[in-house]
Amino acid sequence: MRRILNCTAAALAVVTGACETPVTPSDILDPQEGPIPGVPSGNAFTLGEATLLTGSASDAWPELEGDHVAWYRAAPAEEEGVWLMDLRTGEATRIWSGTVYSAFDLVDGEIFWGSAEGLHSYRIDSGTLNTLATSYRYYRDVSVGPRYIVGTARQSSDRPFVYDRESGTEWLIPTPTSVPATRGWEDWVLYSDHRETLQERQLYLHHIPTGEETRITDQDQLLTTANADVSGNRVVYFARRFCPGSLELYDMGARTTGAVDLPGICPTVVLLDGDLLVYRHNASGGIIYLGFLDLGSGDQVELRLQNPGNWRIDADLDGTRAVHTSANGLTLVDLRFQARQPPVADAGGPYLVDEGAPLTLDAGGSYSPSGATLSYRWTLPDGTVLDGASPSWTWPDDGEFDVALTVTDSEGESAGDVAKVTVLNRPPNVTVGGTGIRVASGTFSLSGVAGETVTLLGSFDDPGLQDAPWRWSVSWDGGELASGTLEDQGALPPVTWTPAEPGTFTVVVEVEDKDGGATTLEVSLVVERAPLPPLRVHAGSGEQHNVPALNSSGVFPVVAFGMPEAHARDFDVATFRLGPASAAPLMEGGQRPRLEDRDGDGLDDLVLTFRVPEVGLSPGDAEVCLAGATVAGDALHGCSPIRIAGGGGR
Repeated sequence: MRRILNCTAAALAVVTGACETPVTPSDILDPQEGPIPGVPSGNAFTLGEATLLTGSASDAWPELEGDHVAWYRAAPAEEEGVWLMDLRTGEATRIWSGTVYSAFDLVDGEIFWGSAEGLHSYRIDSGTLNTLATSYRYYRDVSVGPRYIVGTARQSSDRPFVYDRESGTEWLIPTPTSVPATRGWEDWVLYSDHRETLQERQLYLHHIPTGEETRITDQDQLLTTANADVSGNRVVYFARRFCPGSLELYDMGARTTGAVDLPGICPTVVLLDGDLLVYRHNASGGIIYLGFLDLGSGDQVELRLQNPGNWRIDADLDGTRAVHTSANGLTLVDLRFQARQPPVADAGGPYLVDEGAPLTLDAGGSYSPSGATLSYRWTLPDGTVLDGASPSWTWPDDGEFDVALTVTDSEGESAGDVAKVTVLNRPPNVTVGGTGIRVASGTFSLSGVAGETVTLLGSFDDPGLQDAPWRWSVSWDGGELASGTLEDQGALPPVTWTPAEPGTFTVVVEVEDKDGGATTLEVSLVVERAPLPPLRVHAGSGEQHNVPALNSSGVFPVVAFGMPEAHARDFDVATFRLGPASAAPLMEGGQRPRLEDRDGDGLDDLVLTFRVPEVGLSPGDAEVCLAGATVAGDALHGCSPIRIAGGGGR
C-alpha cells in the first residue's frame, strides 16, 4: 500500500490520514515565530502533526533521539554551531560554536560531530563537552556504531577515518584517491573511490575488524557516497550522480543488488535506518516530495514539501517520528504506517561449526503475527538455496559467513533475517609409513640399513575441501629433506634418502592447509648397520685344506681373514664357533688364537685351532663353516672347503 499526502493548503500535514488534522500556515511557514531566533514557542508537540521546530533555512543535518533534536545552524554567523532542543519544552540551546562540515550523529544521549580541528562529543545528561580525536583535520560525515566512530578526515587529502571508542585510537583507511563522503554502520564503512582502472567512482564496503574491502557497484555507474547510506545489512545508493538515475539496494548478506521501485524523477537517498528508507524525489512542476518506504513490508508514504528551498533535504528517524529540513526550518512529523502484519524472520545463530561438518540451521524463532503458514528459504554465501525450517549444510571451508533467511507467509508477505556462521578450520589428517606400510600414528617405527636408500610414503586428507594449496615438508633429524605444495588431497610425493650411519633418528612429516591448520607427525627411523661381506675362511693345514681323520684326537687350524670392513683385531674371539657342533676354539697353550698376516695383504688375520672330535664333522663333508661376530656385534660367517683324511671328502 502506498499513500501520497498532498496537502497544499495546509503546507505539511498529518501522516496518518488524508489531511484530517491540518497544521495552519502560521504554525509552519512563519519564520519569525518564537522567542528564540528561528525557534517557535511551545511546551510540547502532539504526535500526528507536522510541527515546525525552527524557522531558519540554514538548519542542517538534524538528529532525532527520544525527546531531543540536534542540528547544525550555518547562518547567521553569530548563531553558527551545534544546537540542541528538548522536545518536551521546546527549549533550544547552542551547545558548541563553530563550523561543522557535514552530517553528524546522536546516539545514546550523546552528540558526535566533526570540525576542522577534531572530533567532538557532548553528553546531553551531564552537559559534558569532549574532544575525542585531533590527529587529522576537517572531520566530517560522522557515523557512530557500538564500537567505532567513522567518517571522513583530511591528512594530505580526504580519507575515511576510524575512531575506536574502546581503545581511543584512530586511523585512516588507505584509499587510492580522495573520497567525497563516508557512511558507517556497526563494523562497516561505506565510501566511494575512483581507482586507476575504473572509469567512474564506485562504492566500497570496508569491514573494520578484518580490513576486508568489497566493491559493490558496477563500473559504468557514476556514484558518490554523499547520496548513499548503509544500515541493517543493506546499502542503498543513487546509481547516478546526476539525473537520470535510480535507487539501488545492495544486500550485504546475500551479496545481491536490486532496484528500489520509487515514483517521480531521480529519487535520491536521504537516510536508511534499518528497514525504513527516507528519500527525496521531484515530481512534475518542480514539486518535491519526501518519502518514507518500509523495505520489509513495502508500505510507503510521501509528504509534499511546500517550500523545500533547494535540492538538499536532510532527515532523521526515531521510532514513529521523523525530523526533516526545508527552507522553512526543521519540521517534526509523526509516521504512523497503517501497515500489514508481515511475518517475523529469525535465522537463529550465531552458529559455530567445523569445516567439513554438517550444520543444521534453525528458523524456529520465526513466526507470523496473523497465524499464517510460513515457508522458509535460506540463501548461502555461494548462492546455494535451501528450503525448510531446519536444513543441514556441510561447509567446505572455514571463515565468517552470513546466511540469509527469507520467510514467506501464505498471504505472500515476506521477511528476512541474516545469521552469522563461524566455520572453524580443521587441520589435515596425515598418515605416514615406509615400503608400502601406512599408519596413522607417530609411534610407528620405520627401519632401514645404513648405506641403503630409505623411502618414506605419506598421504593426507582434509575436511576443508577448499583448503588448497597444502604445504608439506619432510625433515630428518632437524634437516629438511623435501617440501612443496599440493593442490589436491591424497598421496604425498615419495621422499627417499640414504642414511650413512646406523642409529635411531626422528623423521617429521608436516602438512599445513592454506588457513594455517597444520598436522605434524614424528616417526622413529631405526637405521641398522649394513651386514658385513662373507667371511673368508681357510680350514686345515697346508694349501689343500687337509683335516685329520675323524677318529683321531688331533687338531687343525682355521684362518679367519681380516677385511677392510672388519679388521681381525676387532673380531670377538669368544663368539667364534666351527662346524655342525659349534666347536669353540682352543684358548690355551700353543694353540691359543693369534693374529698373523697369512695372505700377505697387509691386514691381520685371526688363526684359531679346533679339536677334530668337537667340530662334529661327518665322513664325506666337503666344507666346514665358521661363525662369529665383531666386538661391535656385527655378524661374521664364512665357509671353507675341507678334505678329511681317510674320509670321502675331496
